[in-house]
Amino acid sequence: MGTFDIIKAKHGAFDIEQAHIESENGILNVKSNGLFKGEKYSAELDTKNNIFGETLIYDMKLFLDKLVFDTTSNTNKPKIKLNPEDITKKVQNVDLTIKNWEIVVNEIIRDKFILKNVKLLGSMKNNIFDFKMDDLNFADGIIRANGIYNFAKNTSQVAFEAFNINSNKAAEMTLNLKDQIEGIANAKVDLKAKDMFRFLDAHCMFEVKEGFLPKLGDKEFIMKNSKYKLSQITNFDLTQKDLMKDDIKGTFDVHNAEIKNIKMTTWHELSAVFLEGNYDMEKQYADLQLFWHYSKEAPKGIRIFGIPVSLILKVVFRPEKTKELYKTKLAQIPKINADEKKSRYYRIQLSGNINNNKTNLILKEIR
Repeated sequence: MGTFDIIKAKHGAFDIEQAHIESENGILNVKSNGLFKGEKYSAELDTKNNIFGETLIYDMKLFLDKLVFDTTSNTNKPKIKLNPEDITKKVQNVDLTIKNWEIVVNEIIRDKFILKNVKLLGSMKNNIFDFKMDDLNFADGIIRANGIYNFAKNTSQVAFEAFNINSNKAAEMTLNLKDQIEGIANAKVDLKAKDMFRFLDAHCMFEVKEGFLPKLGDKEFIMKNSKYKLSQITNFDLTQKDLMKDDIKGTFDVHNAEIKNIKMTTWHELSAVFLEGNYDMEKQYADLQLFWHYSKEAPKGIRIFGIPVSLILKVVFRPEKTKELYKTKLAQIPKINADEKKSRYYRIQLSGNINNNKTNLILKEIR
């Protein structure tokens, strides 16, 4: 049995303040602390070396106070580069296996996206960390995840599930959409990332119960060469919460700061919508098209995105004869409980910055 200490050492992005090592029966117990990418860390592990360069870690616990990921917009932020001279060839070529690896992080931060009290449990072999994340509080709900991180390629694949989350809070933190959607949401996200989550590609599926898009009423519609703001036309208080709401479902793809292939539907028994388009999170610029199927027999109490339908339709505008042109789009609108002869179709074109109200909208009836 023996003990020794390592003081003031560096290993890649780890600045080791102190490492205390005890040896007994060929097993090394290592306790260390210091900084990882400038933030506090501590670690404890039981490991075994042999002469063939293989290293087996039976149990390893790693604590990080904060883990900050760069985004593609952080071009001016200096990146920590690993210096090959800091890692000997022996360490680079080591065959490392970790049977039980526990990682606890106080905060994970990527732009506005923040996770707190994160705990990952897993194992590593052949440079692949296979992990599962414990259920975590997020946006008033729960998220969980499982995935892999490839240390050799610096890539990852993670599957997230979210339950009963506040869609407004989640949309602002993840998509830079503030006060654009309300309701309780469930979601699934399949994420692929490179360079420590700096480059992202993801496919997302979501559903929101009794949701609506409150800011749509603040937008100006262009009709007959004039502009009308729906909230002014309706005199409607968009802060009210006890309104008729719609179920919302959708999918979209994420490529770094761009949201592409948005496909979203809302449904009420007498009204339904299909929305498609793209959105740039950095520029906050949206290019969206919305197709709306509405029953003329809907009572006055029915509201679309929190706006009374009867008042919307009082605005006079010229319809367009494009029903055949948009046939495939209209087919994606959920079915409503209305006779085709007693319903109407509308198209809304939206473009511009949807967070600062610098948005143009065009509303047309389709016949």
